[in-house]
Formats: sequence, structure tokens, C-alpha cells
Amino acid sequence: MIDAHPDLWFDLGRIPGGVAVKLIGQSCAGITGGAVAAAGRCFLQVSNEARVTAYEYAHVEAFDASTVDARGKSQIVGTDHSRIRAEDSAIVFAHCQCHVQAFGESIIAATDGATVRLDGAAHVRASAGVCVTGPAAPANLTFEPHPISRLAGHLNL
Repeated sequence: MIDAHPDLWFDLGRIPGGVAVKLIGQSCAGITGGAVAAAGRCFLQVSNEARVTAYEYAHVEAFDASTVDARGKSQIVGTDHSRIRAEDSAIVFAHCQCHVQAFGESIIAATDGATVRLDGAAHVRASAGVCVTGPAAPANLTFEPHPISRLAGHLNL
């Protein structure tokens, strides 16, 4: 378990299988593979097919086909073929071929060829070129002609 001052940056590298790492508080870290849980108001950058479970208000930036299970009010930025499952009130900004499954009351901003599946009360704001499917898609979809920065601004990222 890592609970450190936000001015410290931990480069955790690849987390070996069977090792449980939990990042909490306002800790900041990066991993290049493996799995980690993030909770509190921590900040985490992940790449190279890393797997993350994000809780509470954790902020995760996911690259290179990483997978994030976002819960609570976590905030996720997904890019480069990352896969995100957003539940509860998670907030996701998806771009560059990111794939999102949105449940609960999650809010998604998507652009640049992202795909989003909407279920429950989840809502997505999408730019042209985003594929949105699922039973909630017709009612909870807003298309925006604005560029990425305006979509991200909507989510306060």
C-alpha cells in the first residue's frame, strides 16, 4: 500500500503477477504493466496493457491498451486502444480508439474514433466519428461539433 505526499512520484514499472499494490491518498505513480488499485485522490499513469481498478476520486491516465475499471467519482483519461468500464458516477474522457462501457450515472466525453456502449443512466457527449451503441444510446447521447478541448472542459478535466 502506498500513501505518499503528492510531491513524490513513484515509477512502479511492471507490477509482477501475484503482487497486490494499492495507491491511496494523494499519491502519484506510473506503471508500465501489471495491476494496481487506486483510491482516494491519487494520480496514476498506466501503459503497456496495465490493469487498474479506480475508486473514489482517483485520477487515471491510461495508454497503450490498458484496462481500467472506474468506480465512484474516479476520473479517467483513456487513449491508444485502452478499455474502460465506467460505473457509478465515474467521469471518462475517451479518445484515440479508446473503448468504453458506461453504466450507472457515469459521464463520458468521446472523440477521435472512440467507441462507447451506454447502459443505465450513463450519458455521453461525442464528436463526429464516435460509435455509440447500447440500450441507453438514443436517450443519453449528445453529439458535439466542438473540438477535444471543449469536450474535456465539459467534464472539468
